[in-house]
Amino acid sequence: FTPTFTVPHDIVIPAHDAQPMRVLAKQGQVINILDHTSLQIPLIVLDPTSPWQVRIARQWASQYPNADIFYANVTQPIDGMPAQLAVAQQFGHRAFPWGPRMSERFGVQFVPALVTQEGKRLRIEYRRPRAE
Repeated sequence: FTPTFTVPHDIVIPAHDAQPMRVLAKQGQVINILDHTSLQIPLIVLDPTSPWQVRIARQWASQYPNADIFYANVTQPIDGMPAQLAVAQQFGHRAFPWGPRMSERFGVQFVPALVTQEGKRLRIEYRRPRAE
């Protein structure tokens, strides 16, 4: 997945201290975000109310211990706790909510998902439940 952004209007630096106005990006220009920044650590996205997704996410978390954990599709408390706290306890570090805009920006279509960077693209790995 290539995370691009289309510039909605010209972005300029105003004239200042005898420096002329400078155009940073033109309206309609398509920018690959990874040309200007990088994904520092992998992202793990899961529905923490699904036991099989938690199992897969734990496997990924053991491979990538510094990965950020994001939870999706949760509107109710988990085991009587706010989702953020419950997921943080399950994985032993902070967890963050994953909203629809995040899916759009990062190209994630399903959960669980593991997002890593390969060059100027994002690699998104999905897993399906195994028949038990």
